[in-house]
Amino acid sequence: RIHLTVQLLVVLQLALLGGFVSATTTKRYFAVSSDISLSPTYDGAINRVIWYHQSNMVVDWDGDTTTYFSQFKDRATLNYSTAQLTIRQVDGTYAGIYDVEINQRKNEENYDVSVIERVLEATVQQETLVCRKGDTSCNFTCKAKVEGAQPVTYSWKGDDGPWGKELGDKTATLSNEELKNPQKIFCRVKNPVSEAVSEPVNNAMYDGKILTIVGT
Repeated sequence: RIHLTVQLLVVLQLALLGGFVSATTTKRYFAVSSDISLSPTYDGAINRVIWYHQSNMVVDWDGDTTTYFSQFKDRATLNYSTAQLTIRQVDGTYAGIYDVEINQRKNEENYDVSVIERVLEATVQQETLVCRKGDTSCNFTCKAKVEGAQPVTYSWKGDDGPWGKELGDKTATLSNEELKNPQKIFCRVKNPVSEAVSEPVNNAMYDGKILTIVGT
């Protein structure tokens, strides 16, 4: 029993000292038809690299011979000096978890890759049926082509003012006072790989007064 207790203590010590190291996952987004580039951190000479996608081999370099697998043939390139993996002209089938082994040791960082569409054609649509001069607020929707483009956010601005807070909902109640009583309203749709800005629309709430900001 004493011998068994000592063995268990050794196992626990190894675990605490890093014998069982969990990977750190880095989220990466890439646009459809763009190139993926994954660059692991490694100090020292590299003589063996294996990349995995969803636990399936992408490329195996043993210091002499390089073998690419499955859909990565003719699309992937390995940098032998840095272990950087580049994949050209990707689509959704290249999304997923990427791991790398360098010099027969699994790297502590892996990559959760999403391949998404770019956002397109933002337009502003007034939702409040009757929005008139002098009203304090009205509802607007920022429409855009966002299928396959998630996650997306929406923001608003008046004239040449700053963009407001990025929101998850495409429809917003806009305060004329917070927008500084602009003549024009814009919306912007963003995702991690692109953005689209609408053409300006007339602000029905505009009361005709010009706001002058005096500098100090």
